[in-house]
Amino acid sequence: MSAKAERRLPYAVALIASIVAVVLVLICETETLTKPLAAGTMTFGIVVAGFAATQRNMLLGMRGSRVLQFAARTGLYADVLDYLMHNVYVGVLVSVVSVIGFFLGDDDLSWSIWLVVIAGLISLVLALTVRNEIMVARIIRRFLEEQRLRSDQPR
Repeated sequence: MSAKAERRLPYAVALIASIVAVVLVLICETETLTKPLAAGTMTFGIVVAGFAATQRNMLLGMRGSRVLQFAARTGLYADVLDYLMHNVYVGVLVSVVSVIGFFLGDDDLSWSIWLVVIAGLISLVLALTVRNEIMVARIIRRFLEEQRLRSDQPR
Protein backbone atom coordinates (compact mmCIF):
# COMPACT_ATOMS: atom_id res chain seq x y z
CA MET A 1 0.00 0.00 0.00
CA SER A 2 1.32 3.43 -0.86
CA ALA A 3 2.11 5.93 1.87
CA LYS A 4 -0.59 8.29 0.58
CA ALA A 5 -3.23 5.53 0.67
CA GLU A 6 -2.05 4.46 4.11
CA ARG A 7 -2.53 7.98 5.44
CA ARG A 8 -5.96 8.45 3.88
CA LEU A 9 -7.49 5.02 4.48
CA PRO A 10 -8.58 5.62 8.10
CA TYR A 11 -10.43 8.76 7.04
CA ALA A 12 -12.17 6.87 4.23
CA VAL A 13 -13.22 4.18 6.74
CA ALA A 14 -14.62 6.88 9.04
CA LEU A 15 -16.53 8.49 6.17
CA ILE A 16 -18.06 5.15 5.20
CA ALA A 17 -18.98 4.45 8.83
CA SER A 18 -20.63 7.87 9.06
CA ILE A 19 -22.66 7.18 5.95
CA VAL A 20 -23.74 3.82 7.37
CA ALA A 21 -24.64 5.60 10.62
CA VAL A 22 -26.80 8.09 8.73
CA VAL A 23 -28.69 5.23 7.11
CA LEU A 24 -29.10 3.41 10.41
CA VAL A 25 -30.26 6.57 12.19
CA LEU A 26 -32.86 7.11 9.49
CA ILE A 27 -34.28 3.57 9.75
CA CYS A 28 -33.90 2.91 13.49
CA GLU A 29 -35.39 4.56 16.55
CA THR A 30 -32.89 6.58 18.54
CA GLU A 31 -35.14 7.63 21.40
CA THR A 32 -33.85 4.82 23.64
CA LEU A 33 -30.35 6.27 23.57
CA THR A 34 -29.48 8.12 26.73
CA LYS A 35 -26.59 9.54 28.69
CA PRO A 36 -24.92 6.14 29.32
CA LEU A 37 -24.00 5.98 25.64
CA ALA A 38 -22.26 9.34 25.91
CA ALA A 39 -20.47 8.17 29.06
CA GLY A 40 -19.32 4.97 27.37
CA THR A 41 -17.97 6.72 24.33
CA MET A 42 -16.23 9.29 26.53
CA THR A 43 -14.47 6.51 28.41
CA PHE A 44 -13.53 4.84 25.13
CA GLY A 45 -11.98 8.05 23.81
CA ILE A 46 -10.00 8.63 26.98
CA VAL A 47 -8.69 5.05 27.01
CA VAL A 48 -7.63 5.20 23.36
CA ALA A 49 -5.90 8.55 23.82
CA GLY A 50 -4.14 7.31 26.94
CA PHE A 51 -3.04 4.09 25.28
CA ALA A 52 -1.66 5.90 22.23
CA ALA A 53 0.14 8.47 24.39
CA THR A 54 1.66 5.71 26.51
CA GLN A 55 2.75 3.81 23.42
CA ARG A 56 4.33 6.97 22.01
CA ASN A 57 6.18 7.67 25.26
CA MET A 58 7.44 4.09 25.37
CA LEU A 59 8.82 4.47 21.84
CA LEU A 60 10.48 7.74 22.77
CA GLY A 61 12.12 6.02 25.72
CA MET A 62 13.46 3.19 23.56
CA ARG A 63 15.42 5.35 21.12
CA GLY A 64 18.58 3.40 21.80
CA SER A 65 17.11 0.09 20.64
CA ARG A 66 18.33 -1.34 17.35
CA VAL A 67 14.79 -1.60 15.97
CA LEU A 68 14.06 2.06 16.58
CA GLN A 69 17.47 3.11 15.26
CA PHE A 70 16.55 1.20 12.10
CA ALA A 71 13.15 2.95 12.02
CA ALA A 72 14.84 6.34 12.38
CA ARG A 73 17.34 5.49 9.66
CA THR A 74 14.56 4.50 7.24
CA GLY A 75 12.40 7.52 8.10
CA LEU A 76 9.58 5.47 9.62
CA TYR A 77 10.14 6.51 13.24
CA ALA A 78 8.72 9.99 12.72
CA ASP A 79 5.71 8.51 10.89
CA VAL A 80 4.93 6.18 13.80
CA LEU A 81 5.12 9.05 16.29
CA ASP A 82 2.88 11.20 14.07
CA TYR A 83 0.39 8.35 13.67
CA LEU A 84 0.26 7.81 17.42
CA MET A 85 -0.39 11.51 17.99
CA HIS A 86 -3.27 11.34 15.50
CA ASN A 87 -4.74 8.65 17.74
CA VAL A 88 -4.31 10.84 20.80
CA TYR A 89 -6.01 13.81 19.12
CA VAL A 90 -8.94 11.80 17.78
CA GLY A 91 -9.33 9.96 21.11
CA VAL A 92 -9.59 13.29 22.90
CA LEU A 93 -12.01 14.54 20.23
CA VAL A 94 -14.20 11.45 20.82
CA SER A 95 -14.28 12.35 24.51
CA VAL A 96 -15.13 16.01 23.80
CA VAL A 97 -17.98 15.05 21.47
CA SER A 98 -19.15 12.56 24.09
CA VAL A 99 -19.31 15.32 26.70
CA ILE A 100 -21.51 17.27 24.30
CA GLY A 101 -23.84 14.26 24.40
CA PHE A 102 -24.46 14.92 28.10
CA PHE A 103 -25.96 18.30 27.25
CA LEU A 104 -28.27 17.15 24.48
CA GLY A 105 -31.94 17.33 25.25
CA ASP A 106 -34.56 14.86 24.14
CA ASP A 107 -34.51 16.21 20.59
CA ASP A 108 -34.26 13.29 18.15
CA LEU A 109 -32.46 15.39 15.55
CA SER A 110 -29.71 16.37 18.01
CA TRP A 111 -29.21 12.74 19.02
CA SER A 112 -29.21 11.61 15.40
CA ILE A 113 -26.51 14.12 14.47
CA TRP A 114 -24.52 13.20 17.57
CA LEU A 115 -24.74 9.49 16.70
CA VAL A 116 -23.47 10.05 13.17
CA VAL A 117 -20.57 12.19 14.39
CA ILE A 118 -19.60 9.79 17.19
CA ALA A 119 -19.86 6.76 14.87
CA GLY A 120 -17.50 8.44 12.42
CA LEU A 121 -15.04 9.42 15.14
CA ILE A 122 -15.02 5.99 16.76
CA SER A 123 -14.48 4.38 13.37
CA LEU A 124 -11.67 6.82 12.71
CA VAL A 125 -9.91 6.12 16.00
CA LEU A 126 -10.19 2.36 15.43
CA ALA A 127 -8.85 2.68 11.88
CA LEU A 128 -6.00 4.87 13.11
CA THR A 129 -5.14 2.26 15.73
CA VAL A 130 -5.03 -0.46 13.10
CA ARG A 131 -2.86 1.76 10.90
CA ASN A 132 -0.44 2.30 13.79
CA GLU A 133 -0.15 -1.42 14.45
CA ILE A 134 0.42 -2.13 10.76
CA MET A 135 3.19 0.49 10.69
CA VAL A 136 4.92 -0.96 13.75
CA ALA A 137 4.65 -4.47 12.30
CA ARG A 138 6.14 -3.22 9.02
CA ILE A 139 9.09 -1.69 10.85
CA ILE A 140 9.76 -4.88 12.77
CA ARG A 141 9.41 -7.03 9.63
CA ARG A 142 11.82 -4.82 7.67
CA PHE A 143 14.26 -4.81 10.56
CA LEU A 144 14.18 -8.61 10.82
CA GLU A 145 14.60 -8.96 7.06
CA GLU A 146 17.62 -6.67 7.15
CA GLN A 147 19.09 -8.67 10.03
CA ARG A 148 18.51 -11.93 8.16
CA LEU A 149 20.16 -10.52 5.02
CA ARG A 150 23.16 -9.40 7.06
CA SER A 151 23.50 -12.81 8.68
CA ASP A 152 23.27 -14.55 5.27
CA GLN A 153 26.15 -12.54 3.82
CA PRO A 154 29.56 -14.22 3.93
CA ARG A 155 32.05 -12.65 6.27
